[in-house]
Amino acid sequence: MKNLEKKEKYQFKKGWKHLRYDDRKAVMSEIMEVLNIKSLVSFHRRKRGIPAPRMDEVDKINEIFKKYNVPKDKVWGV
Repeated sequence: MKNLEKKEKYQFKKGWKHLRYDDRKAVMSEIMEVLNIKSLVSFHRRKRGIPAPRMDEVDKINEIFKKYNVPKDKVWGV
């Protein structure tokens, strides 16, 4: 159970839910670019917190969501 809670902490699904539907493709592209993700499978794993993001990656993801009016406290979690 603790392992599941740890993964939930590093998911950005919560932020994903706060995006406008029309913005999701652009956000996905930006995140894939800054994290050097090459496949959709890898993107969705990262969205679920696998593996946990490094601090520099957290900052980059927060900045992307901020551009789309999602506050930092609404990005991480389920």
